[in-house]
Amino acid sequence: GLSVTPLQLAHAYLTLATFGEKMPLSILHGTPRRRERVFDHRVVAEVVGMMEQVTTVEGTASQAAVPGYRVAGKTGTARIFASGSYDDERHVAWFAGMVPASDPRVVMVVTVNEPSAGLSGGGVVAAPIFGRVAQKTLLMLGVVPDQQIAGVSRLEAGGAI
Repeated sequence: GLSVTPLQLAHAYLTLATFGEKMPLSILHGTPRRRERVFDHRVVAEVVGMMEQVTTVEGTASQAAVPGYRVAGKTGTARIFASGSYDDERHVAWFAGMVPASDPRVVMVVTVNEPSAGLSGGGVVAAPIFGRVAQKTLLMLGVVPDQQIAGVSRLEAGGAI
């Protein structure tokens, strides 16, 4: 089962996207955000690097990839609890990620309750949705691709958003 809400999961990923600094959530633009360091930026860089492997051709969520951008994320598939036990036929599929991984501008969680068409895994159900929405969002925001950028990323250097 999945025992966190998509908002709670996105908040956790925001902490990774801010290089280990936890900040309060707000729906208001320009709201002052007090940050609290909860992870060392080097540890975050390592974790995000592992999460990038998930979206490669060899990974479980290759369909979350966005051409020209480094994407970091994680898939999930949880059985739904019903009538006192977990149901092998009913699932929640999800993908949570951030892009561009070198300097995250977008954190997103996609959850699909009880997917149909015989598919149930987060990598084949939720990841493609993430990839399409992320691609359009990055375009709308005018975010420069990071896959072709050589050198050290802000994440690896301990930069801040």
